[in-house]
Amino acid sequence: MWLRLFVVATVMVVAVNCAETSTRPKNCTPGTTYKKDCNVCTCAADPKKDKCGNVDCKRSGSSSTTRAPSTTNPGICPTKVTPAPGSNPCKTRTQTSTCNIDKDCPGAKKCCENGCAVKSCRNAIYPNKP
Repeated sequence: MWLRLFVVATVMVVAVNCAETSTRPKNCTPGTTYKKDCNVCTCAADPKKDKCGNVDCKRSGSSSTTRAPSTTNPGICPTKVTPAPGSNPCKTRTQTSTCNIDKDCPGAKKCCENGCAVKSCRNAIYPNKP
């Protein structure tokens, strides 16, 4: 009896998780967003470079009716600056706004790697936007 109940419960959880999966829209203009699992993704010109939130759907307890809030601001991060070999600009660079996710940043700024193993709030780039 308990085994049967466990199997039914497992099947229901798998069905809910599968129901949350969404696919990238065919006409995904860079900068627009879509939902994938319990995350929000931002379209890029190259589908392989889409940016998605990294909420663990199983740990967040989300279901098909309750979704985690979006943690991703639209746009993409500017290219991080890689210091020249032998130089140490990170030692003199001051961090004014460190972050972990986009929502830690004010306004529409993105939480981006800065090339010094630190994430900071930066203005987003919107490629191919008129």
